[in-house]
Amino acid sequence: MNIKYFLLTAGASLALGVCVFAQNHSFTVRADSPGADIQPTMYGIFFEDINFAADGGLYAEMVENRSFEYPQPFQGWDAMGKVELGDSSPAFERNPKYASLLYTGHREKHTALVNRGYFGMGLKEGMGYDFCVYARKHDASSQAPAVFKAELLDRYGNVQSEATFTVASAGWTRQTATLQARKTTGDGRLRLQLVGEQGVDVDHVSLFPQDSWNGLRADLVQDLADLHPGVLRFPGGCIVEGADLETRYQWKNTVGPAENRPLNENRWNNTYSAKYAPGYFQSLGLGFYEFFLLAEEIGASPLPIVSVGLACQFQNSTMDAHVPVDELGPYVQDALDLIEFANGPVSSTWGAQRAAMGHPAPFGLKYLGVGNEQWGTIYPERLEVFVKAIRAQYPEIEIVGSAGPSAYGGDFDYLWNEMNRLGVDLVDEHYYMSPTWFLSNAKRYDDYDRSWPKVFAGEYAAHIVGRGSVWDPVEILSTPRPGLGSPSGSNGLRYLAPEDPRPSASRPSRPEPPAPDQAPFFKNNFRAALCEAAFMTGLERNADVVYMSAYAPLFAHAEGWQWDPDLIWFDNLSSVRTPSYYVQQMYAWNAGTRVLPLLEDGAPVVGADGLYATACFDAPTGDYIVKIINAGDSDKHVSVTFRGVSSLGNGTLTSLHAADDAFNSLEDKEAVVPVITTVRAASNVLDVTVPASTFQLYRF
Repeated sequence: MNIKYFLLTAGASLALGVCVFAQNHSFTVRADSPGADIQPTMYGIFFEDINFAADGGLYAEMVENRSFEYPQPFQGWDAMGKVELGDSSPAFERNPKYASLLYTGHREKHTALVNRGYFGMGLKEGMGYDFCVYARKHDASSQAPAVFKAELLDRYGNVQSEATFTVASAGWTRQTATLQARKTTGDGRLRLQLVGEQGVDVDHVSLFPQDSWNGLRADLVQDLADLHPGVLRFPGGCIVEGADLETRYQWKNTVGPAENRPLNENRWNNTYSAKYAPGYFQSLGLGFYEFFLLAEEIGASPLPIVSVGLACQFQNSTMDAHVPVDELGPYVQDALDLIEFANGPVSSTWGAQRAAMGHPAPFGLKYLGVGNEQWGTIYPERLEVFVKAIRAQYPEIEIVGSAGPSAYGGDFDYLWNEMNRLGVDLVDEHYYMSPTWFLSNAKRYDDYDRSWPKVFAGEYAAHIVGRGSVWDPVEILSTPRPGLGSPSGSNGLRYLAPEDPRPSASRPSRPEPPAPDQAPFFKNNFRAALCEAAFMTGLERNADVVYMSAYAPLFAHAEGWQWDPDLIWFDNLSSVRTPSYYVQQMYAWNAGTRVLPLLEDGAPVVGADGLYATACFDAPTGDYIVKIINAGDSDKHVSVTFRGVSSLGNGTLTSLHAADDAFNSLEDKEAVVPVITTVRAASNVLDVTVPASTFQLYRF
């Protein structure tokens, strides 16, 4: 945790002081008339393997292209001497390639392979690293054993640690050792070096830090756990669809022994010409089993997403790229089998697979998403096939459909009507918009039809317009959305138009990000986070409509990112939590269980004088929670009366405040962090001053 704790006495607490120049507001919290239940899934996280979030990120494997299965088999490796590629009698059927280290014919000409890892290898002084390789003698007829060394190197080639292996068998054997780093470097290497004249074949060369958790990077797992997320959506995102059906994410390829999980091309490896990532593949070592384990560990409900039989529509404009409706059988069966893998008894086929991997107990899967960001008639006609099959066999599973990639427009309205017709349980909405859009749309869900499916705000983030945002929306006055009510209000704010500026029939690819000329952390600045916090008051206030939400994307490697902003940035040694991370954390830690109406002059506080506010009650603790965002440029004095409460007593104030353009970086991780102080209210009235550009959260 990076939250700073400052304990101040009530009399000295600036939070309760009154600024002479502050404008006055009177709020009423109707503690005597609680509203909707707040779902435990309300504030969650969304994982997609973008920005090297999996291999090179959350998945702790440090060796890139460990099984030599890349299209360029030695990509990620530097070869010297006599190194050959083989595929005869492989160690693993679905990863058939291996490398042969052979004698050069000259004692002073050495043979070796050096792996650079993902933008280098992060080695920490004193840390042990578990090395593993499958090896056999190259010449089965020779009586002499093969000998080779595994060495940890710093960026200059100095050996930090080494282990020597003698291989006497012509069959594949697993060789292991612990290598210990002598000093810290973010740019380490792993070298395999042949010793002597007998050649050796090597495959699945692996290196994991000993502090990893079930194969995942410990610090990044801790970042997720500290969010207290209610739901974990995985594995995407666009990678579920794939650039084509062949490269779609197939969950059955991600279970079983990691050594035999086949390589998959990442959807993002060559999407953006400004930032190609030609080494971006998926080893699938981080697979569905690991995702389920992670969700269990951090206390989040798992929400897997499966392919609906459509390749990414941003990258494909012809129908022959997709599965015909009458050929969806295998795709539907994959979805049904996934539910069995997660929940089935050990006597079932896929329940037995789960048990064999080490988890006999069911994972308790409740939700399943079908499709990601599809649009047009081709999506609901395929989704309908899945809905019927899942309802027939697993009626208890809640199905998540999609409203497409836009937050408004004809496609969006059409899909919402189709999701209602099909009877899905939740509809996944995505919006990457400007900070101003988030302020303007805090009332987005106030007028949604309460009888329709519930909302999953599955991907959203405030993007700084004019600084290379992926989407730079144009804001114009809107008109009502048919069937779902009008977003118009009386506060003078403007809303994004319902018409999508991109043609429905043939949309172009996603816009290119700029070629980077500096670290991108400034995109995750405080102003963007503050506007997200203001928008989230509308999620809480409308908890009877919104059941889930998730900022996106989740992770980004500081040297391998393609999309920004992102919630958590990292390099090979550490991570940094952005201002948006702390907004998400403040909400998730203080989600409450029941909405309490918070009103000013009988109306919700949604932007008047730059203020946004919401309140809730937390039944397990008996606490009252008030969240106030001042997005304006002047301090505001607010008097909050809790109707139905005699006295508030002692409490805490968590405050997040910084300059608009402030951001956290790997060099300065705490430029923007919450500060916790103690407060006291002698009665049922809380008198506070909310400084300009501040998110304040009170808990009594």
